[in-house]
Amino acid sequence: MTSVFLEGLTLGFSAGIAPGPLTLLVVTQTLQFGWREGVKVAIAPLITDMPILLICLSTLTLVAKVPVALALISFAGGVFLIKMAAANWRAPELLIEDQRENPGSIMRGVLTNLLNPHPYLFWLTIGGPIVRGSQGSLWLSAVEFASGMFLMMIGTKLTIAWVAKVSRPWLKGAAYRWVLRGSSLLLLIFGLSFFRDGLIHMGLL
Repeated sequence: MTSVFLEGLTLGFSAGIAPGPLTLLVVTQTLQFGWREGVKVAIAPLITDMPILLICLSTLTLVAKVPVALALISFAGGVFLIKMAAANWRAPELLIEDQRENPGSIMRGVLTNLLNPHPYLFWLTIGGPIVRGSQGSLWLSAVEFASGMFLMMIGTKLTIAWVAKVSRPWLKGAAYRWVLRGSSLLLLIFGLSFFRDGLIHMGLL
């Protein structure tokens, strides 16, 4: 496994475990309509994120020779990761509402992701710079990072949905909170490394 693939796995786990809008929708659809509907929501990033990644990589290619721009993107990525770390650390339990209607899981998942600013910020300030900073072919690195990211993110969300279906109280227990806090530490480390990269781009390190 390459380092860029491992980075994708690590960030995918942190994104998958976070109790954000998509995680809540995965759990809700699974509990109300069954496992298949939860799977449909979980794979929504495969539909929405790849075009976003391609756009962000093209944008980064245009500014690759502007150190100040790369530094600002790195600093923004650092801030974004640290905010994610703080959110995971103090995240409340998932509040699952019971509602009975047509599931429409894929469309709900796609719309939830498209209307959420996090995927755009993530790929522009975090995912894109990681791919561009890796060794080897740009597009091969993009495939490796995205594969690791989606594999772990989707797998983690489906695991949460399955555990919630078996034992909903788990989402309110100490175990889930400690897993979130563990992911917070990983995000903090990544965030600090992005600040270091920003200083390097500015020639300060």
